[in-house]
Amino acid sequence: MPPLRLLLAGVLLCCASLPAEAAVYLNEFMVDNPGRPNDRDALLDMDGKSPAWIELRNNGAAAVSLTGWALTDDPALPGKWVFAAPVAPATTPTSIPAGGYLMVFCGGFERNIANVEPHPGFKPDPSGVLLLSQPDGTGGWTTMDSIGSAAVPYPEQRRAVSYGRPGNDPAAAPVFFENDSPRASNAASGITAFCADTKFDITRGIFEAPFTVTITSSTPGATIAWTVNGTLPSPLNGTQAAAPDAQTTPVATIPVNGTTILRARTWKTGLGSSNTDTQTYLFPAQVLTQSGPLSSMNLAAGDTFPWGTTGGSLRSPAGPDWAVDPAVVNHATALNRFSADDLKRLPILSVVTAWREAFGPLSPAGTAVDDRGFYVGTEVGVAAEGADRFASLEYLHPDGSASDPNAAKGFQVDGNVHVFGGTSQQRWKAYKLSMRFKAEETVSHDIYGGAAANEQDLFILDARLNQTWLHPDAGQRTRGDYVRDHVMADLQHNMGGAAWHTKPVHLFLNGLYWGLYILHEKPDERFASQYLGGSQSDWDIFKHSGANGVDGAPLINNVISSGLINPALPLGSATGNSFNNSTTLQRWEELLDLTGIGRIAPNPIPDLKVRANYEAVAAKLDIAAFCDYILLNVVGANQDWPHKNLYASFNRQDPAGKWRFHSWDAEHVFRTTGENTLTQGNWTADTKGPAALLRQLAGSPEFRLAFADTIQRHLFNNGALSTASLKAAFNRRFAEIDPWGVRGESARWGDNRDDANPYTYASHWVTEKNRILNTILPERGALGTTPANSALNQCRNFKAGVVAYPLYPATAAPEFHNASGGTLQHGGIVPGGFQLEIQNPAGGGTLYYTLDGTDPREPFTDAPAAGALTYSAPVPLPASRTVSARVLNAGVWSALTNTWFSVATVPATAANLVVSEFNYRPSAPTAAEITAGFADANDFEYIELLNTDASPVLLEGCSFTSGITFHFDSTTLREIPAGGRILLVENPAAFAFRHGGALPVAGLFSLGSSLSNSGERLALRDASGTVIQDFSYNDKQPWPSATDGLGYSLVLIRPLSHPDHNLPENWRVSASQQNGTPGTSDATHFTAWRTLHSIPSAGDDNDADGYSALLEYALGSQPRSAASIPRIGAGRGVLTVDAVPDEYFTITFSRNASADDVSFAPEFSTDFSQWTSGTAGGRRVSLTPNDDGTVTETWRSLTPSSAGTRTFARIRVTIP
Repeated sequence: MPPLRLLLAGVLLCCASLPAEAAVYLNEFMVDNPGRPNDRDALLDMDGKSPAWIELRNNGAAAVSLTGWALTDDPALPGKWVFAAPVAPATTPTSIPAGGYLMVFCGGFERNIANVEPHPGFKPDPSGVLLLSQPDGTGGWTTMDSIGSAAVPYPEQRRAVSYGRPGNDPAAAPVFFENDSPRASNAASGITAFCADTKFDITRGIFEAPFTVTITSSTPGATIAWTVNGTLPSPLNGTQAAAPDAQTTPVATIPVNGTTILRARTWKTGLGSSNTDTQTYLFPAQVLTQSGPLSSMNLAAGDTFPWGTTGGSLRSPAGPDWAVDPAVVNHATALNRFSADDLKRLPILSVVTAWREAFGPLSPAGTAVDDRGFYVGTEVGVAAEGADRFASLEYLHPDGSASDPNAAKGFQVDGNVHVFGGTSQQRWKAYKLSMRFKAEETVSHDIYGGAAANEQDLFILDARLNQTWLHPDAGQRTRGDYVRDHVMADLQHNMGGAAWHTKPVHLFLNGLYWGLYILHEKPDERFASQYLGGSQSDWDIFKHSGANGVDGAPLINNVISSGLINPALPLGSATGNSFNNSTTLQRWEELLDLTGIGRIAPNPIPDLKVRANYEAVAAKLDIAAFCDYILLNVVGANQDWPHKNLYASFNRQDPAGKWRFHSWDAEHVFRTTGENTLTQGNWTADTKGPAALLRQLAGSPEFRLAFADTIQRHLFNNGALSTASLKAAFNRRFAEIDPWGVRGESARWGDNRDDANPYTYASHWVTEKNRILNTILPERGALGTTPANSALNQCRNFKAGVVAYPLYPATAAPEFHNASGGTLQHGGIVPGGFQLEIQNPAGGGTLYYTLDGTDPREPFTDAPAAGALTYSAPVPLPASRTVSARVLNAGVWSALTNTWFSVATVPATAANLVVSEFNYRPSAPTAAEITAGFADANDFEYIELLNTDASPVLLEGCSFTSGITFHFDSTTLREIPAGGRILLVENPAAFAFRHGGALPVAGLFSLGSSLSNSGERLALRDASGTVIQDFSYNDKQPWPSATDGLGYSLVLIRPLSHPDHNLPENWRVSASQQNGTPGTSDATHFTAWRTLHSIPSAGDDNDADGYSALLEYALGSQPRSAASIPRIGAGRGVLTVDAVPDEYFTITFSRNASADDVSFAPEFSTDFSQWTSGTAGGRRVSLTPNDDGTVTETWRSLTPSSAGTRTFARIRVTIP
């Protein structure tokens, strides 16, 4: 339904024609740009991305400067985004040449620099308004052009379809263009409407018995085209179900007797076609007997290439592998049998393409490469990764419930698919291939759970090829476990790092069961933006492989072996000597140079024992995260790293940006006893990657102690890499696939390398699971001097070449104990009166500690810090604090024992913590603020949290995971006092300049993350991933629009009642237009108000104006001034509802914006007897803040006056 608007508000905006004197106008725009490779001709911005775009056209005879002009998608804010003027010394404005075009890209981030490709932060609405305005010289705006209006918004936009003026005629009514034409003349005609979408009476899912599907469309005279072979239906392809006449809507009925892929769309001459809908219907009983392509596809003999017959590592016998093994389905051992029930125990992914585009042959002669099978690949002349193929991805049965597999709904999205990963490109090292699916649009679905982002547009369908039953090597097949890689990602998460999230699924490819897959994210620019902050365009991503195929880019091999990387040279062309000078490679080379291993390394090589040299490296490399990453791979004994299988990220727009590494493709881990990452050949051969960096850094005593601190934190005291934690991580992932996922994999691929002896659940997988848990993990996590090959001892014995650099000292680290009873107490919540005993396990040397979180050792020295205390007796902890301790023995410092003790607190939960206020789009900076260096309004953003409990709340382990990025473990302000508030801010200095410096600021948003000006999701979770608050806000009605840059903040109404944060009616604008009241409440209370005005009773009418004290308080008038009366009015007004203008009864009233203790309920009646309250009786039309601390609301009746029904209205005011 279009937004409700008073007709008066839309009168000046409904015109879609250009003023005669103007030359610049809105010519064409696209809201949903699918990008490449989904649309091979998609328009890209200067960053190579594909956001929404607006094309401006100048039909005049002279160039036009756009300085000061504005674009908006909100008629109430015509100056929402203003083209910036040049900033000295630049003098060239953004302009459009005579007869020329200007492309404006929208959404995701903001770039507003004169004469640089413009990029507003807002994205046009799917249905709404676009306005182009010019200053009117009096502080207001003159509308130069508009498409859509408040009363009649432009129609719902479609993916990959633009909307604009036919023939570049500014006076013509806009139309849709199925072939967009950015920077060129629009077609002379277009489409004004599209066929209605197809509707299926039975949607995708898991079924036991045959049924009939009925497909309908509401477009009279149209035709429904449908296919069952994966091809896209069209007027020329598929079965055609035409409407019998021009007045009747079409109907198609299709019997479904077994697993079927059904694709349908609607078409009609003169209209645009609907999109294609894809539905996969799975019959588990048929899956159990699968032996080849679906019979329902009606394939011809020549439609399929005999894949798996040409290449290396062929199975015996060679050839395609389609079958579900009947030997496993009917296994003599019940635990090994694959059953229909197993398919219902995991979520299901269904990938659908035209059959030939997956498995198609080289013949007939002349078939375009684009029509050949991507899965077959090089055997039919397609790249190893396979050319991108248009495909559908369906996520079925997301909750894995066997009782009702179709109860929970997943999603369907179109996109492109190709083969992914190095092993998959080596046909046929594995017959089960990994794939990458790139969606045409962002999917909003909680796929991975926990702290994972809900919005995804790229999906890695990981086959798990190493340490699996498909590998050519028999040793690897015996180690088939299917969890190692994503356990490594989990462990990096547990250490506090950023790694991708995963979900095991059953995969179907064109209706065929394809086994157990791991669905997961990819640590690309979008990933970095979601989890580390900033926009996608801010990030340099460094990848492990040197491939230049579909998914390739200049990568690590270029850095290692190329002589073309030179940060002194500019970025070059593909034929120039600076071709590989991407910003990513420049930043990486700079880091290598600082450590003395780069191409242009200083001579002599920097001595990293020198503080300045070491700190220069630490300014470019996150040392703590690097230590975590190295230790993770050492504990895993990774044997296929660091020469490849890594990702690293760098935020080049953040002045404090540093390189961080992300675990990737870590399948060769936790394999056998005795393996040592730090001595294996791939480690010693690495000269430009993580191993080389560690060898250089290990020469610094400061770094070695930092690495020891990392070991102490993660291996000891049940840290993230302790044996107990390793087992917990593996058991969590084992439980997800035990036994149903494993039995599915056994039935589908267990016989791939040996038809007669398939690998099975009980005989093979359970054995490997127990070996990992009981043999491998205890060795890796052992803390004693034996076994020699524990991760700890390997670090103790580390060498860079022949030089020994112990990464863990001989001096044992201290332990924390409860002085009452002597039990180990490594931090956590402790009772009041707690006394801490710090023990020195080895007994020698001196034990130093601090109670303020600082290191008791002076950096870069062997001396204790000035504030360090010498331990001699138990330490009372009257309040919460971080305790840090080291032992200094014979000049050798121990690793740091460091943790937080929370005294007499309660953990943060949804029951005691709310987001009480936030300012997502602060007002523009004042002249004084600009002079002080704060010229960006975003610098003043903040979020306020309120503790509603009577006890202090502990925030340790909590983090914002959506919207902004912030981890409370990164701040010393980890608790909120009873009834207290804390703040997270974008820029602490800017915030203090505007609001004062004495407020409880816990920290700043991480790595440049910020609150979206147009609305987004905010999620706060505890350490386990449990939601504390998770909600979405918006800058459009019914959310208060005055918080969108006009100086007001969003304030939660009655926060102590824990209202639903997702409901806009539970939020109000701040009482003050001075960007809210961070750190305190602006809510008023009736009792205090009465005391202030000396009013004894709520019913008193002290000024005899006919309004009680309660009404005067609630409605914002003065109780002792008869001239100040509440503003209430009723009448009739023409409103447009559901695109139909009509007259409605309205009531308008002003109320006290800060009166959170009052409930306001507009009530409507038709007989003055029975009253209906709130949205059950009417609808709010508008909410407008006033300068006097009140807001004015207008509500309308549900039925228009033309219905002839009498309507009465009143305002009910109560104090709950």
